[in-house]
Amino acid sequence: MMRAVFSCGVLFLLLLPYTSSLLSKPPVLYIPANETNYGLYRNCSDRHMSTCYPPYTIDSIAIHTTEETTERTIAIFQDPSSRVSAHYVIAPNGTIYQMVNDSNRAYTTTYVNSRSIGIEMVGWARDEKSFTYALMNSLVNLCGWLIETYQIPLRHPNTTAYDYPQKGEYGWLNETGLYGHVQVQTCGSPPTLPVNVSGGGGFNCKTDPGPFFDWDNFIYQLSGLLNQPIQPVPLHQMRFDCAYTVNTGDKLANIARKFNMSYWEELCIYNSDILNITVCLWEMDITSLVGKKMRVAPLVRAYFPECAEYYETTGMSTLSNDLYFWLFIGLAFLLVIVFAIGGFCYQSGRLNYTKIK
Repeated sequence: MMRAVFSCGVLFLLLLPYTSSLLSKPPVLYIPANETNYGLYRNCSDRHMSTCYPPYTIDSIAIHTTEETTERTIAIFQDPSSRVSAHYVIAPNGTIYQMVNDSNRAYTTTYVNSRSIGIEMVGWARDEKSFTYALMNSLVNLCGWLIETYQIPLRHPNTTAYDYPQKGEYGWLNETGLYGHVQVQTCGSPPTLPVNVSGGGGFNCKTDPGPFFDWDNFIYQLSGLLNQPIQPVPLHQMRFDCAYTVNTGDKLANIARKFNMSYWEELCIYNSDILNITVCLWEMDITSLVGKKMRVAPLVRAYFPECAEYYETTGMSTLSNDLYFWLFIGLAFLLVIVFAIGGFCYQSGRLNYTKIK
């Protein structure tokens, strides 16, 4: 008897590292979308199975912003005439609503609906305040569970629909991992076109989840939650050089379009030492930068190791240079304070010693 108990205990300890890594599905409120707004089968374009394809594997998560309130979003998905839905809706207070089963085909991200899970964050792509702590925390927990459940690659591709020309003048995104709606239905140039014009795949142009959605922090949080390394972007996907020399007449929108960026604000984020993100406009005057180099990739080694190394070797990695500079200044200041206090204490000690004598 004791031997059996001991054997079970040893087996439990051996399996503990594997069982403890499994995530539980976060709490959700199930409010079903109208049955006409989603497909019963992922490989069929409609509920009547009029057009079906070979079975698909869930290999990606498409992230959106609703551009509506929570109540309005749910109402739209329950309206039989809307013909739109999403698997999940996350409210600003962190509440997760499931409106379509994972096994069904939500009508949310056009041509990747067959192989993706669609998540709508309640908020507006151009409103930084939309991405509340509670919402983002729920998003991380939900995506972590989805990634582990469906073995979705932990990666954020830097490509857009226009990197894969397949439909004449349009392109269809052919990537796995976690990506934004804008990468599937990419806007044209300049990237300020209204949503009723054609974007990637010939579908309406989209811009969500917007420039204020912090992809870097989001992916790093998922990496920590899952205890998984971030899969780096393969070199063949790097659609641009690491730096661009500004020419006369350049605008941020033109440069962003040249390198197939989703938003021109990316350039302000990558070059925060020379561009002000708070006043980042696509037509802003950048004549003072003519002849100078701008970064066209983030300073994130996990995603762009080649560019991070290039920035360091060419002196464009100002973040690390500034860090060392301020560390040096701080250390020198600290030493001055230590010596000043030490000198004061030494002099005080000598005076006291003299008085005692």
